[in-house]
Amino acid sequence: MIGMPASGKTTYLASLVHMLTMNKTKTALHLDNADLPTGIEKIQQAIDNFTCFQPVGRTIETAEDWLEIRLYNNYEQSIKLHIPDLSGEIFRDLVKQRQIKKDFADSIQLADMFLFFINCDTISEERRISLKEESALQMIAKGYSKEIIQESKAYSIEGTLEKQAQITQSDLVELLQCVMFLAKKRSRINFVVSAWDSVEKRLSPSDRTPVKCLEKILPLFSQFLQTNYDKIDGKIWGVSAQGFDFTNEDELKRWERDDIGSRVRVITPDNKEIRDLSCLLLLN
Repeated sequence: MIGMPASGKTTYLASLVHMLTMNKTKTALHLDNADLPTGIEKIQQAIDNFTCFQPVGRTIETAEDWLEIRLYNNYEQSIKLHIPDLSGEIFRDLVKQRQIKKDFADSIQLADMFLFFINCDTISEERRISLKEESALQMIAKGYSKEIIQESKAYSIEGTLEKQAQITQSDLVELLQCVMFLAKKRSRINFVVSAWDSVEKRLSPSDRTPVKCLEKILPLFSQFLQTNYDKIDGKIWGVSAQGFDFTNEDELKRWERDDIGSRVRVITPDNKEIRDLSCLLLLN
């Protein structure tokens, strides 16, 4: 799982774990009761908040710890969902501060597939990609990449902390470039447009598909995907993991009597709507 801070990773994970443990929704993958997720305590509060219609909230920084969930298909073949940092600090630092930890770099090279989370509501407006600053990818690829990757040495860039905290389309492109570089192979990536219930309100009815969403709201990022199809085996999904804004009192009254799983919406790459959050993790 990859994504900048506030990109929807924690909400997706809390909703996924709840869906699989409650077992009320038919899913392509399932949990083994004897094989509990490693590090589940890190998101227990998020799961509790989710089930009580409370905002999941920002995840505390977990850069030193990994969260792993092993799931099984109907043939009892397993896959491992590997989450290095739910808060997104690792990914932000990779782009903003030009640093990355060696174990994270190694995990990218070993991964069979990535979930790349995007929250369109948190991306700052940007009309062009700046070519003046040296990119994170260029710095990693240069001679001192050994220091950056193996020693996690920080190389600061100019700009205020406020500027560094903002996420732009350029940042998403740089993050994706770094993943591609570190993977050293054609990358299978499921791009997850999170908070779909909010995002679709910004689109005309004819544009309410995951692909057209990126074309309209994040055109620079969308163009990068289209021009790198030979390096990225990518699919774009829309996901509403919690279904509505928990701070909206009218929506809360409407949904509070319903099963949580009924609020989940997954828009597939071919624009079909399903409820199964585990489908994004299938390798075929």
